Amino acid sequence: MSFIHDYLIGRNGQIAREFLKDNIRETWQSIKKNPGKTLLSLIGLGSVGILTYEAANPRNSAAQAFSKSKAGVLEQAPTRSNYQNLETLLPAGKVAVDNELFGPATNYSVGDRPQSIDIGDLENGYNSIVSANMGSDSLSVRLNNGDGTFGPKKDYGGIDGPLSSAIGRLDEDEYNDIAGVGFVGKLLIYSNNGDGTFTLKGEYDAGTSLYSVVIRDFDGDGHNDVGTTVYSRNSVLIFWGNGDGTFPSRNEYSTGGEAPVSMDSRDLNGDGLDEIGVANYKSNSASILWGNDDWTFTVAGPYDMGGRLQSIDIDL
Repeated sequence: MSFIHDYLIGRNGQIAREFLKDNIRETWQSIKKNPGKTLLSLIGLGSVGILTYEAANPRNSAAQAFSKSKAGVLEQAPTRSNYQNLETLLPAGKVAVDNELFGPATNYSVGDRPQSIDIGDLENGYNSIVSANMGSDSLSVRLNNGDGTFGPKKDYGGIDGPLSSAIGRLDEDEYNDIAGVGFVGKLLIYSNNGDGTFTLKGEYDAGTSLYSVVIRDFDGDGHNDVGTTVYSRNSVLIFWGNGDGTFPSRNEYSTGGEAPVSMDSRDLNGDGLDEIGVANYKSNSASILWGNDDWTFTVAGPYDMGGRLQSIDIDL
């Protein structure tokens, strides 16, 4: 099994530089010390983090993920001196994921200045795409045709300065809905009509900028909740779901870091409670909010990451 899950490829097909230059040796050391452990993927401004899985052979180099694009495999741990070799293993425009090469991208138009996307089943059993478009104050939906292509763009307004969207079931029917948050500080809920179209169902004002949104059942009651980062209050805000698409109550938890811009959530220690990972932009740090038995959270960190973080992802 390859322990390199993926790389994000920057401009001109090169691996984004700053994280690899400054942190790839530290990441390598962590892999050697913790085989079989999950690490967080942290993406910074002009930089990239690495998410690792189990390592069947921790001796293998990080460059093994690129072995199909160049004969031979580097057997030593990556260092600054062989960094240039790593970045030239891929042709421009190619992306390596789990030892496979993917061809050139197919571009699909969305709204103006898209800030983020989410992927999920919105109608027909195939994963579709939702983008949050800050420039056009809209969410764009492109439904999957089932053959690897996507249908016409459908825009949904009502959201000012959207920065993030999430797909998940928020009411009692069998269809996934959409949650969106934006710079003006509002959470909007778009209910799936069952045919791949959506109706704005609810709007919740947090009073300040919301940057990232996830849908999870944080309290284990069988109903999905919505979590979002609150940039100016250095916190995470949880909107508790009733199961009918409404969110009448909320709780806020400090991240311990400054300017949280991204969050993700999974059960990190196997106790059945979801934890929350947060990327704090201004304090160059990551925080973990550990889930408690009473459905509250206790912050750990923040942990200095040495650079401005833009995104966090947890994959188990």
